[in-house]
Amino acid sequence: MKKIIALLTALVLLVTIPFFTVAEEEAATWSFLDGSINLTVPEKLNQLQGLIYPMDIGEFDADRKLAISLIAYIPLTEEDQEVLKLNDTSSERTEEQTQRLTEAFTKATSLYNFFYVGNGKRFEDVQELILQDVSPDNYNLYELGQAGDYRFYLQMPRPDSEETKDNVASMPENCREEYLDLLKDSDTVIAAITVQKPSKFGEEAVGTVLSFELNDFNGEPVKSEDLFAGHKVTLVNLWASWCGPCAAEMPELEAIWQEYGARGAGVIGICLDGYKEKCLADAKQVAAEGGVTYPMLACTKELETSLNDSVVGAYPTTIFVNEKGEIISAPVIGVQPDTYREILDASLAE
Repeated sequence: MKKIIALLTALVLLVTIPFFTVAEEEAATWSFLDGSINLTVPEKLNQLQGLIYPMDIGEFDADRKLAISLIAYIPLTEEDQEVLKLNDTSSERTEEQTQRLTEAFTKATSLYNFFYVGNGKRFEDVQELILQDVSPDNYNLYELGQAGDYRFYLQMPRPDSEETKDNVASMPENCREEYLDLLKDSDTVIAAITVQKPSKFGEEAVGTVLSFELNDFNGEPVKSEDLFAGHKVTLVNLWASWCGPCAAEMPELEAIWQEYGARGAGVIGICLDGYKEKCLADAKQVAAEGGVTYPMLACTKELETSLNDSVVGAYPTTIFVNEKGEIISAPVIGVQPDTYREILDASLAE
């Protein structure tokens, strides 16, 4: 679990504030792990001094169908809270303020860890992956239910464990009791959870056609049919200028382009907020720093809305299309280069 929490902390540092805004909307339900775990948000989660950060890690072990999702707690001082209220623009948030938040996010700590195990397995079959080098005495485990051959679990840090005491001691004073109260109130969160078999977000888009005419990063118009023609499969990476994980995976996508482009596959990137002047400028810099040579396109507002409604579950999202522009598989949410390669290999082998 320490490695998973470390991954979460790294991604928290990379992802910027707009994602938190989405997470904090007063929606009735938060869904995790392809809609398999649904949390009717307790009122107390909307009235916190700290920040709640929900995030899907996704499938962690294919053989045992182990998938993990986290809700982290980020303690904030009152000054941090005021900075957080500012829009994420250079005109409203100074470099010093951004650095202050970055430092606050390094203190992200585990609150609710959701996971399911498939193929008829139980927690005992995967505990070495979940706990790794962490003592089970540091966590409380609750079985949430079963659907088909999936079993669902909630894991929470024990309020009285030494690990929790160390975490709390480093928090701002206004957040210490709040965090402990959340850990002690497991009954409320368990009562607010329902489970069902997972279904891949965006599966209904499989078979539909992705069609567009956009400008590339040089300002030249490009049609989707021209990009897809002649490629048995094209990887389409959907990202945003502010998304740290999107930027972090670009060298890997470039490597995939160099490898699979020679085998007849295509790779393109679409910056979904590229219709905004400042975002486009930022996106061009990100692509340059990532060494990108595959085609990069600036999205329109209309296409962004359509993609967000149909396939984009988070940033980044990656889809695959055939030479006709037909989507051939469910969207891949998050940074999953091994999965990209599996889909490309299977498509090119057909």
